[in-house]
Amino acid sequence: MTLEERVVNKLIEKNFHISFAESCTGGMCCGTIVNVPNASRVLDMSFVTYADYAKCKLIGVNEKTVADFGVVSEQVAYEMAQGVAKTANS
Repeated sequence: MTLEERVVNKLIEKNFHISFAESCTGGMCCGTIVNVPNASRVLDMSFVTYADYAKCKLIGVNEKTVADFGVVSEQVAYEMAQGVAKTANS
């Protein structure tokens, strides 16, 4: 069993949902999960927010965080994760 199959099965078992806020990965994380049977039971939505404004508009990253720390920073990644979890209820 592949890692992604184990992840989907564990999410189903725990009745959890997963979502992604991706940027430089271009959707590869989500794309890996959707190839697994029953992925639709745990994945409702994900975002590829490559542009700065998309991160801010769609998943609530603070523009000041981007300006202060740069788009490729731990702080922005944290806000992306928080924003997608809130938006997707995952």
